[in-house]
Amino acid sequence: CSSRLFMGTVDAALWALDARTGEPCDDFGEDGRVLVKPDIALQWPGELQITSAPAVADDLVITGSAIADNTRTKAPSGTVHAFDARTGELRWVFNPVPRDSSDPARESWQGDSADAVGHANVWSTISVDPDRGLLFLPTSSASPDYSGGDRIGDNRYANSVVALRVATGDVVWHFQTVHHDLWDYDVPSQPGLYELPGTDGEESRSVVAVATKT
Repeated sequence: CSSRLFMGTVDAALWALDARTGEPCDDFGEDGRVLVKPDIALQWPGELQITSAPAVADDLVITGSAIADNTRTKAPSGTVHAFDARTGELRWVFNPVPRDSSDPARESWQGDSADAVGHANVWSTISVDPDRGLLFLPTSSASPDYSGGDRIGDNRYANSVVALRVATGDVVWHFQTVHHDLWDYDVPSQPGLYELPGTDGEESRSVVAVATKT
């Protein structure tokens, strides 16, 4: 497995496969796979899935998840997981719903609502900027999609593009496309990384562009 492929499956497993043979890599996780485990019990086996290709950056493989919409307020967390690409060992996690009371985004959630609400998951595709060591996450709405009474406030980092440091999973910057979403306006597409040419002697600029449901 010196050359390997990574794939996610709808039973929330991340597989490493030998690129030459298609056989599971025995040195990755358990028999070639690691499970993305939910933080609460699932209501049915398919409530949490992996539906998009994982991202590979440096020695990490990073995956988001898809979570069933509109079934409950206290839903599974949309945590992004980064695993060692060789061993499958968990290296860091990032939850787009800020559980940490010291996170500045926590102020955009009324009371303790950030402790109970789930989702804001990354079901679409993550982008990688290897030169800057950054990941760009397209996040979804918080749970439940069409009712915001239990999550008053802007609900940051939901409905956002969030830039993370590859090595640590720390937030570098974020931009929210919809505040306090009530219409399931996820960021549904992979962020595109582009170079804008400069004009009138200005230097070119690196930018992120993303299509949204709005």
